[in-house]
Amino acid sequence: MASLGSLFVPRPAPPDPAFLIEDWEPAYLEAARGGLLHARVEVALKELEDCCACPRDCHVNRLADETPAFEAARKAGLWRFDCRAGAPSRN
Repeated sequence: MASLGSLFVPRPAPPDPAFLIEDWEPAYLEAARGGLLHARVEVALKELEDCCACPRDCHVNRLADETPAFEAARKAGLWRFDCRAGAPSRN
């Protein structure tokens, strides 16, 4: 049986206030309030009608669920994302 000492996980130190931004909000919230987010969605959907988003440049209509060689139609998912530039990704 494990002792209590081996189960103890120290609490992380609070962040340094010098690195905190008090009135920060994600940029998409301001874009949504100003109507820009809706316009960006419309542009993105228009791009999917004649898709050339990847190097295959296949020009299929993803809105009509046409699928190119790699079988990703309109609802292709995000495989991996890491918001820190240069950070190693965990699979």
